[in-house]
Amino acid sequence: VTGASVHYSWFFRLDPQVADSYGSASWGLERYAPLVTEMDRRGDELGVHPHPFRWLPGEQSWLQDFANQGWVEHCVGTSLEAYSRALGRRCRMLRFGDRWINTATLNFAESMGVQFDLTVEPGAPASSGLVAGEGTCGSIPDYYRVPRRPYTPAFYDYEEPVSTTTRPLRLVPLT
Repeated sequence: VTGASVHYSWFFRLDPQVADSYGSASWGLERYAPLVTEMDRRGDELGVHPHPFRWLPGEQSWLQDFANQGWVEHCVGTSLEAYSRALGRRCRMLRFGDRWINTATLNFAESMGVQFDLTVEPGAPASSGLVAGEGTCGSIPDYYRVPRRPYTPAFYDYEEPVSTTTRPLRLVPLT
């Protein structure tokens, strides 16, 4: 309609669950390298989509551990480092798994070079989990207060937009 090329955003799982399951957090980028190279060549944006799954050996099952900030940051850091190793540059885009996010995680991701986050979904209610029967610790926040347009979040509360040009992080709500 516009005559311009269409560009997509692709978010890859590169977290510890992928590393445990496939032997490398960057397995998908490596296995599908020709496709990833072509997406990149065409101008599509490549990002990460980490989940905080933690293996529970005693139960022989995975737990989405949203309540453990240290583990969440480990998962985000693992994903961003795998991206950098595989693609030779810092990752600019994040969409955290199961529409979960918090202020500390966004601040951490920004410190690692993330400039855009596409996690928040305005109007979505709080939840104890999105997949029935899946082990979850912590809860998914409600997004009733988040803006519906892209915004720069306050350092102390990701739901509060601030008018500043000094912070590179922008949240792009999915609407």
